[in-house]
Amino acid sequence: MHNHNGHHTRSSLQGFLSGVLIGGAIGATVTLLTAPQSGRKTRAQIRQKTLELRDQAVETVDEARQQAEEAMWQARLKARQLKRSAGTTVKELQHRGQTLLEEQKDRVESVLEALQPAEKDAGS
Repeated sequence: MHNHNGHHTRSSLQGFLSGVLIGGAIGATVTLLTAPQSGRKTRAQIRQKTLELRDQAVETVDEARQQAEEAMWQARLKARQLKRSAGTTVKELQHRGQTLLEEQKDRVESVLEALQPAEKDAGS
């Protein structure tokens, strides 16, 4: 149940299931209230359905919390990986820049050395 971002599909399913649970509880309550039976029995059934709904809600919240914690840990892991990767990239770029600088320095020195004999010849 993962799409391109994985988390969206899971939360959509969870929202759908929560809606089904709440809708079912409301439907059951309405049915109990309109059913021909004693008030005491109706209240007991409503109490039982309320407890069941509460337990289902607690379970859904626990699952959502666990999923959120997992997503948080995955995000932290990804952030660490990106940080390491960025650090490596910066070091590589610094090394390349230093190498290019040294190469250009060597070229400039070569040009200057080549120009010095020409200056001496022109001055004599």
